[in-house]
Amino acid sequence: MDNTQKFSSKAGEYAKYRPKYSQEYIEYLTEAVIAASRFWRSLRRYLINILKMESLKSLLLRRALQEK
Repeated sequence: MDNTQKFSSKAGEYAKYRPKYSQEYIEYLTEAVIAASRFWRSLRRYLINILKMESLKSLLLRRALQEK
């Protein structure tokens, strides 16, 4: 079944009524997404480092307890 014939006329209607956003708004949203992405990447690295430190602490503690 070829659906292109079914929807081809509706694309023009959608384009006519879809919202038109200003370039400034699009740039603002793009910058916000990039900033959020950087934030989550930084938070992820921070949490990974904390987990690594906790793992190292527990490893050192286990070794210290084994030596006693």
